[in-house]
Amino acid sequence: MKNQSFLVLDLDVSTRWNSIFLMIEKLKKIREITDILVTSNSSLKLNYPTELEWIEIDMIHTLLESIYQATLMLSSSSYPTLGDLYLAFTTIINFLEDIINTTIEETTQKIVATAMVIKLDEYWKQLDQKSFVIASLDPNIKLTLYDPIKQLIVQQKIQDLYFQYSTSNNNLLLQENILLSGRNYLKKMRKRPYNTFNLADNNLQDYFMSSEVDCDMLLW
Repeated sequence: MKNQSFLVLDLDVSTRWNSIFLMIEKLKKIREITDILVTSNSSLKLNYPTELEWIEIDMIHTLLESIYQATLMLSSSSYPTLGDLYLAFTTIINFLEDIINTTIEETTQKIVATAMVIKLDEYWKQLDQKSFVIASLDPNIKLTLYDPIKQLIVQQKIQDLYFQYSTSNNNLLLQENILLSGRNYLKKMRKRPYNTFNLADNNLQDYFMSSEVDCDMLLW
């Protein structure tokens, strides 16, 4: 045990949920030491976790670690995007739902996972409806996290926006024609791109179905 570093237990702070994870994380790290201590002092066994309780502690640790890592990602970024938020929420919710759906018995892990999903859904339902189209513009995310239905919705909305702005630009062009000679007008039309935006016929779909690797949003 000489190579073991001295670790002080973290306290559970009710106003900071991360403290629960950090407390369990530290407890797992010093388990080897506490096991020896309890073995040498039988009076401590009464308040020491049993093997079954250690299994439950490990399960709770697994649940909380996903949220802890998501919190670190969002808090450590200088400019977290809606894409980051979408990645965090969808990954955690899918992870928790997998645990719920694959666990037959009402284990502590399943009960906690269910409670976490209910709480996350309160925020996510509102955020998801308003942000999933915008989040698709994040080059790190695009459409890679969306189910087929949402992919079609996003593609259609982007297509609608394109035609909306394209029509607006055409109107501005027509207003400028009053000041242009016929020859200059035709030259300008020649340089103007055609109003074709079929997702099946261009590279936009390929772009959205691939994501950049750790793209710096400011540089992008």
